[in-house]
Amino acid sequence: MAGTCCSTQPRALAIVKAVRDALPPAAVTTVSLRRGFDDTPESVDRFHAILQTVWSHGYAAARVHARTVEQKYLGRSRWEFLRQIKSDYPDKTILGSGDVFTAEDAVRMLRETGIDIVWIARGAIGNPWIFQNAAALLQSPAAVIKPPTVHEQREALSEHFSIAMQIHGEQLAGRRMRKMGIKYSRFHPRATDVKVDFINVRSLRDWTAVLENHYAADGPGVWPAADAADEVNEELTSCEIA
Repeated sequence: MAGTCCSTQPRALAIVKAVRDALPPAAVTTVSLRRGFDDTPESVDRFHAILQTVWSHGYAAARVHARTVEQKYLGRSRWEFLRQIKSDYPDKTILGSGDVFTAEDAVRMLRETGIDIVWIARGAIGNPWIFQNAAALLQSPAAVIKPPTVHEQREALSEHFSIAMQIHGEQLAGRRMRKMGIKYSRFHPRATDVKVDFINVRSLRDWTAVLENHYAADGPGVWPAADAADEVNEELTSCEIA
């Protein structure tokens, strides 16, 4: 549930109450919020009013995205807001979200904000290894993490498409998985060529051809370019619609 403007705040409060009232007392409930509708002080006040209602109705945790609704994906996520929320509610479970694109980002968010759990969203698209890498860094800050090898990438790509077909069927999976392939391609040493081929995927046969052409021989992977996190949704949306 996103942060709301003033006209929908009563509705948000009503939803929080209704969900909790509809479930057995023992049911664990959580809520997802953005830090506000916009950057006005009134929006911050509305956020806190909603969050107070969340706690008063016994929700177990709140995930807070440190961008506003109006901000969408523009600009930086305000992690200082997460730090303040955790400071305001030290005994509550707070999940933080926003601008976590690498394992290092996840560890840094935990340390800089004091939140309990990092919620990784776009940063996990095409990078399922981010979780194990973050765990390794948390266990040992000196740990050396490496990008997935070409064959590790192939294994993930094959499994991902298989799961997508089970859920969506081959035709829809072929269309939706193109954007996933684009994100996976960032770790390949020939990322540009691989990306182009994933854009043209329409079926399992096409997907398999990309794997045969680019992922047959093993070798070290590469870390995505530093500006890879700036790619938001333009090219992905065009691929999904095409």
